[in-house]
Amino acid sequence: FFFFKQKTAYEISACLVGSEMCIRDRDKQVSLSARNLKILASTIRNVYLPLENKDMKSVLNKFLAEISHSLDQIAGRITIDLPDLHELNDEKISTSSEKIVYYESLLEQWTRKIKEVLTAAEKEKPVPNSSSALIEYWRSKCAALSTVYQQLSLPVVAVTKRRVQDKYAQDGSMTTVIEFESAMKELLKEYGEAKDNVKFLTTLERQFKTLASDELSSVEETLPSLMNGLRLVWTISKHYKNDDKIADLITTISNEICEKVKKHVEVKSLLPVSYTHLTLPTIYSVQISVVAVSLKKK
Repeated sequence: FFFFKQKTAYEISACLVGSEMCIRDRDKQVSLSARNLKILASTIRNVYLPLENKDMKSVLNKFLAEISHSLDQIAGRITIDLPDLHELNDEKISTSSEKIVYYESLLEQWTRKIKEVLTAAEKEKPVPNSSSALIEYWRSKCAALSTVYQQLSLPVVAVTKRRVQDKYAQDGSMTTVIEFESAMKELLKEYGEAKDNVKFLTTLERQFKTLASDELSSVEETLPSLMNGLRLVWTISKHYKNDDKIADLITTISNEICEKVKKHVEVKSLLPVSYTHLTLPTIYSVQISVVAVSLKKK
């Protein structure tokens, strides 16, 4: 447990437990006991969670989510069918017509699986007006895509594709290979974007937690560091470098602040003028301004 306390969720990040630790050595016959993971999860949930403070509980809950993700993989719920690597390396066996048909069917199966995962990920939407929920959305998406990507990045997949390529290279009938490569390219793009977003949004997680708190004074204090962090994300991140994407992120943060101001401040009691004709964004802007002035007076 000392390891968890020292490393925290920044290093025990999404995709680590579920994919890289459990899948990357699959071709080396490295296995992870589901029983041990369940014992670890039970110990954290029943022993450490009740004892820890709020921040550490958040870290442990994220780690529990990754353990659950790993258990899904071990149980075979997100497992990709893979051929035997030793058989693939035997050129005489692996180049037979029967095996080529089998390998081609695997490529088709992998292509369908990639499309299914991408479609499912696209249907998932983050909770509106919540910056913290946005991080969890990208973490969840990253973990889901990583599960498939890590398995399809194994050497056995590359050898399978090469066997099919070599067989159909002469007559040019490589539709199955082309479709698989196209699907992998899209998967890599989506996975890279999700992983990148998790990395950069995690740097703003402390500020996002403050925005979710009920203390308006704390929200005001965190705004300068939040804006500096957003500027850094906009400058470096490939995804949020796009004006529309960074605008969506800022809108989510602004709406969250507006909802909090709306909850705590009644503009009618502070302003003598009628504002019924104003739009909601304008009203919220007025509310934020009033809160800022009030806090400064304090």
